[in-house]
Amino acid sequence: DHFDSGIDLSEETSHSLVDADQNNESLESLRALCETHQKSLDEQLRENFRLHQQRKTLKEEATLLDDALKEGREILAVFDTADDDEEKKDGLAQ
Repeated sequence: DHFDSGIDLSEETSHSLVDADQNNESLESLRALCETHQKSLDEQLRENFRLHQQRKTLKEEATLLDDALKEGREILAVFDTADDDEEKKDGLAQ
């Protein structure tokens, strides 16, 4: 039946081409949107990695500071003990 009416067939073809063009535009739009989101995700991933590295460095620095603080306290404890000994000797001498 379609072969009898060439007009209907070309009208159908025309509608199909318009639909195909609209689908292509939609797909291009989606592709562009996906690329934008991918770039954003890549940036976030780089920022997360940078922050992770920074956190790791800060933890290492905190450990070094804790160690230095402990060492400082141990040194102070030695001096405090020495001061106490001196005070005892002075007290006995009097």
